[in-house]
Amino acid sequence: LADLYSIKDPLLRQQLLYGDWDAHVGQYFREWEFHVHTCTEFEIPKNWKIYLGIDWGYFPRPAVCLWFAINEYGKVYVIMELVRHRTLEDDFGKQIVEMTEKMDIDISRIEWSVIDRSCRRPSSDTGKNTIDNLTAAGVPGLFPSDSSRVPGWLCIRKLLRVHTNKNEQGEIVKSTGMQIFRHNCPYLIETLPTLIHSEKNPMDLDTDGLDDPADALRFFAKQYVGTATPDIDPTEDWLSQEMWKVVDKQSQPQANYDE
Repeated sequence: LADLYSIKDPLLRQQLLYGDWDAHVGQYFREWEFHVHTCTEFEIPKNWKIYLGIDWGYFPRPAVCLWFAINEYGKVYVIMELVRHRTLEDDFGKQIVEMTEKMDIDISRIEWSVIDRSCRRPSSDTGKNTIDNLTAAGVPGLFPSDSSRVPGWLCIRKLLRVHTNKNEQGEIVKSTGMQIFRHNCPYLIETLPTLIHSEKNPMDLDTDGLDDPADALRFFAKQYVGTATPDIDPTEDWLSQEMWKVVDKQSQPQANYDE
């Protein structure tokens, strides 16, 4: 076991020590560990706050909605996903409301919902935009995201960061700021570890990948985590450190959602 811990290549160490074959060369979210970042479903306490993150699409890219529950300590749980192709905005909005009710969550418990900023553009036919149509369908508290990409990915990385400690028996115990319900969110779990760095801008991810659920997660994370820069772990790779340096330059406070 000591030999495995001594392996210098972090990807090889992750694969051989933990059997984590999601880890691969070029992987964007290298923090990802399936058994750490996913969990079995459980009933959400009534006092936990609920949020929505939405990435709009039609075809070939889907529309994605993620439901988030936050416990009293600020830990994030992704509790449900809705992925739809070829679905109109009002129908997608109604499905979001229906899914919320199926989870026995009163729609009034949703603190806010955030969606891609591009959804503010009005239709040339109706004069209404995607935010208008989803709101009319019953999606509550919907506003446009801060769409800055790299700072948003950094906020996800902060939520995914794994903390390692030892329990009273001396066993290694891992914890993290976000877990995903294993059976309710298959598309997010399937796609998040497959995303890779962009060749043109290594601090961003490659948009040719299946990044739709990751975008919905980014919109939420950027709003929830905010612009605070966490301490840089000196053991992290150089790219992680360079990415954190751009947060203050590209992040803007979100005191007002209207322009």
